[in-house]
Amino acid sequence: MLDCHNERTRKKLTHLMEKRETNIYTIEKGGIKKLIYQTPWYEEGQYRGFLELQLEIPLGMSHFARDS
Repeated sequence: MLDCHNERTRKKLTHLMEKRETNIYTIEKGGIKKLIYQTPWYEEGQYRGFLELQLEIPLGMSHFARDS
């Protein structure tokens, strides 16, 4: 996985895997916006690696604040 990324991204991913931290952000490329969710993967309480989920988000998608 690390060979597919540039040095800056490799450092970030290595840190996330070593510290077993979750990283969530959005990107936009070619007019497509995505939510990226990266998180440690555990099976029966044992750390097994890292997962990444990418979900496409429509650019005009509604957003609702539910604070009230």
